[in-house]
Amino acid sequence: MDASAVSSQSNAVNQSMNQLNATVLQPAANANSINVAVMKKANDAQASAALSLLQALPPVPQYNNPSNLGNSVDVKA
Repeated sequence: MDASAVSSQSNAVNQSMNQLNATVLQPAANANSINVAVMKKANDAQASAALSLLQALPPVPQYNNPSNLGNSVDVKA
């Protein structure tokens, strides 16, 4: 067996391995892109749900306290 025959067999093996890798890895890439799309949809749904909950909160009441209340905290126990 001469060097050119070994080289051509090596090239054929490399080419078939590359085709096999492309065939095997393509469905995984498709699955990853689908998973990312589903995750983005779920993230958008959670964001809209959180926003609607925040908008449903009642407004913060405005108290009419005297100006001297709440200005100091007693830290002695």
